[in-house]
Amino acid sequence: MKRFTLFFAAAILAAACTPKPVQLILGTYNLHHCESEDGGRNYAQIGAVIKGLNPDVIALQELDSCNTRSPEFQIAELAKLSDMQYLYHRTIPFEDGSYGIGLMYKPTLELVSSDFVVLPGEEPRGALIAEFPKFVYVSTHFCDKSAGNRNTAIYELTTYLADKFSKSGKAVFLGGDLNSSNILEIVPIWQQCSTKEPTFTGAEESECIDYIVSLRTRASVEPKSSGVVSEAAGLSDHLPVVSVVEIVPAKAVR
Repeated sequence: MKRFTLFFAAAILAAACTPKPVQLILGTYNLHHCESEDGGRNYAQIGAVIKGLNPDVIALQELDSCNTRSPEFQIAELAKLSDMQYLYHRTIPFEDGSYGIGLMYKPTLELVSSDFVVLPGEEPRGALIAEFPKFVYVSTHFCDKSAGNRNTAIYELTTYLADKFSKSGKAVFLGGDLNSSNILEIVPIWQQCSTKEPTFTGAEESECIDYIVSLRTRASVEPKSSGVVSEAAGLSDHLPVVSVVEIVPAKAVR
């Protein structure tokens, strides 16, 4: 009887220590400074699109902040409309204000830390990194003119993220406009979690250049579903991308 009791207690303890899967809704959206096809700025519509996605975290690119073209602090406007918290980082000064990238997340998520990494580009580029208790999410926008700059950026960013988070056991995701339809082929350590449908609509031939990907770490990541939001066509020259993933963090290594 005592052996059975000990075995039963050990089984309960093991089950309690087994990490449970966590489902996340992740997004990325190049907003083209919120300028729609008709030249207007439809913050309310964009905010409604983002709120409708109900993302835990969404990466945002091409954001204006308090400049001549857009006097509003755009990410703050969108965060208010979608009931989210935000991070923003300037990549270039622009018309007495700035232009950069951002990231919004649900208020229920605890932000552990944030960071910004400078990346190569003919105009300044970078990656905004947000660390949460069970995962990391990175917003970025690679150079649009040079494949060499893009390749260097993905190598440098991959090295940085692997060095910083490989021992944490956390899932690491990257969301953004990578300005390439095949850049992930050169760095197979990334797993694509997003759709292969066209995401950029601002050219004669649409293509997939916006991604949500996960770094292959000790954490388990299982993509569940993904797609673009075609109803948002015309609000930007890109479509928002959303992915549902399931993660199981691994135990941290000291």
